Amino acid sequence: MSVENNSKMSYKKSEHENNSRDQFQNENHDYQTENRTKESYNPREVYNLRVRAKRELEELQMQPLPYSSNYYEDLTREKEFIRNAFEANNYTLIRDLPNNLHHKIILEAKKDRVEKIKEQVNSSSFNNKQQNQSKVVKLIGGGYFTPFIYNDDEYEFAKEVAKFDKLKSLAKRLEISEKDFLPSDQQVKMKYEDPFHNKFGNKPQQYIFPSYVPEDTYDVLSESRTRQRLINAAKNIAGEFYPSQKDKTLQKVNKLNLEDVVNELRFILETDWPDSKFFLYVTNQDIIEVVFSMDSNSENDDPVVISVYMNSLINDERLTPYQLSKMVSDWSKMNTVKNTISFCFKPPWIKQTNTSEFSKLHPELIPNYKKSQSSSLQK
Repeated sequence: MSVENNSKMSYKKSEHENNSRDQFQNENHDYQTENRTKESYNPREVYNLRVRAKRELEELQMQPLPYSSNYYEDLTREKEFIRNAFEANNYTLIRDLPNNLHHKIILEAKKDRVEKIKEQVNSSSFNNKQQNQSKVVKLIGGGYFTPFIYNDDEYEFAKEVAKFDKLKSLAKRLEISEKDFLPSDQQVKMKYEDPFHNKFGNKPQQYIFPSYVPEDTYDVLSESRTRQRLINAAKNIAGEFYPSQKDKTLQKVNKLNLEDVVNELRFILETDWPDSKFFLYVTNQDIIEVVFSMDSNSENDDPVVISVYMNSLINDERLTPYQLSKMVSDWSKMNTVKNTISFCFKPPWIKQTNTSEFSKLHPELIPNYKKSQSSSLQK
């Protein structure tokens, strides 16, 4: 749009200048004719009038006409033409540009090109060629590609030779048989067919597949795998199955189970120490005391061996349900007078603090311990 407006404005400017010059010449001519009619033809005056008219005409050409300062020439048209030649989506070609670029050379070259095309269209030879020839006429400046001679490539010749050999071998094979050749080791076998024992000599043998028979329409192996997978998934979701019965995990041991604890402990000691002499006592505070005698002639009557055994017995699975614990103050206590060693078990219903154990082990550090013990016994 800007290019068209600029061209219109330049055209109006030139037209306005021509009109003003014609008007001035007509007025000058009328002025001269009037003087000639009024006065006689004086050569000197005629010369002066001509000089004056020429001078005024030169001054008029140098001065700007009305509104001529608002008009300007289009100087960007050539730039746009060059820019379009290096861009897409237009009909401007690089080969249409002239070799030597300077001011207004592009517009002149474009104008010459348009004139040549008009001459070709108007000429009769151009019309005759268009009627006789169906080929595309080359544009001005030459066609898109220059003509060249096509030469066969060696690679194309090798492809032709390979194609000929393939057709020759195919014709030889079709003379023997129309079916494709399949080697014996590529014979198609069924899914459950035995690859070794499916034939007997030259005759095929009636072979029953190990996991598939004609009567069985299901795959036994895949069915068993699916069943096992579903069973494992059910276990992961719901856990293992337990039948309903009385659970003793939340049942606490109380004083009513004291007799069962003593009987179980006696049975264990009689089983593990059949040749040794031992005694079981239950104090008033429900403390279970086990006393081993060193007077027997048994080889196992060794204080060290007995201490090791009792330390492992406290964690034995046979006594774990009764939740027994050892009393540190009365554990592995030797009596040199009676030649015995004693061990005391504390049931879970007896509440005993650590200070009482510490006071029994170190009575000299607590002076009032004996008095408190005697007062508690009197009560």
